[in-house]
Amino acid sequence: MKIKAKLLIGFSAMLAIMLALTMIGYDRLNYMNNQLEGYQDRYMKGRSSSGMRGEVNDMARILTTTMLSEDASSVESQKNEIDKKITKANEHYEKIKASMTSAEEMQIVSQIDGTYTTYLNY
Repeated sequence: MKIKAKLLIGFSAMLAIMLALTMIGYDRLNYMNNQLEGYQDRYMKGRSSSGMRGEVNDMARILTTTMLSEDASSVESQKNEIDKKITKANEHYEKIKASMTSAEEMQIVSQIDGTYTTYLNY
C-alpha cells in the first residue's frame, strides 16, 4: 500500500470520527436544551404560584388591619391597596392558567379557581 492511500484512509477515518462526534454532540445539546426548557417552565409556574399566594396573603393582612383599625379614613386607602393586590393576583393567576399543560395541572387550577372565586366573593 502506498503512503498516499494510507494518508487518505487515515484522514477519511479521522473526518468520519469527527463527523460522528459532532452529530452526537449536537444531539446531546438538543437533549439538554429540552431538559432546561422543562426546568424553566416549572420555575415560572412556581414563581407565579408563589406570587399569587403572596398577594392573597397581603390581602388577608390588609383586611385584618382594616378590621382592627378604628380610623375610618384609612379604610378607603386600604380598599385601594386591596384592589391593587387583586389585580396583581389575577395577573399571576392568568400566567398560571396560560402555562397549563397536563390534566393534573388543569385539575389543580380548577380547584384554585373555585377557592379563589370564593375568597374574592367573601
